Amino acid sequence: MDYYDAKWFCGDYKDHYIYVRANVTEGSNQYVRITPNKQTYMSVDKDGVLQATRLVNKNSPLEFNMAIGSQTKNPLKFYGANFMEEIDLSEIAHGFDGVELNGIYSEVLGSPLKRLNVGIPVEPNGVGYTGTLASLGCQIQGNANVF
Repeated sequence: MDYYDAKWFCGDYKDHYIYVRANVTEGSNQYVRITPNKQTYMSVDKDGVLQATRLVNKNSPLEFNMAIGSQTKNPLKFYGANFMEEIDLSEIAHGFDGVELNGIYSEVLGSPLKRLNVGIPVEPNGVGYTGTLASLGCQIQGNANVF
């Protein structure tokens, strides 16, 4: 256990989360996959009820089936965002209602996020678009820091 794991156990993880709202088919296997940049714990919360806590690493990412309680407008919160290197939302892209990524950024560590997969190819300045986030009917929110 290192310093950041100790902070996690003391409740610091609640400061760093993303949330996802999506309408998916009950009983389907539509997963959100989150790969961390180091071994850490990640948790999933729905309406204040802990759904899962897992020890994850690059070779064993968090995989959470969105069909568990996703038929409401209430978001699922994924804790451990300050260690999220890759977020794969491609399996639920057609049912997006909203995604907020603000919790990924840390004043101390910056943002580890290198890849966000929303199921469509996106290139700068609209070159080579085969789809848009708007065509998915969703909102993705987050803060970007430009240096």
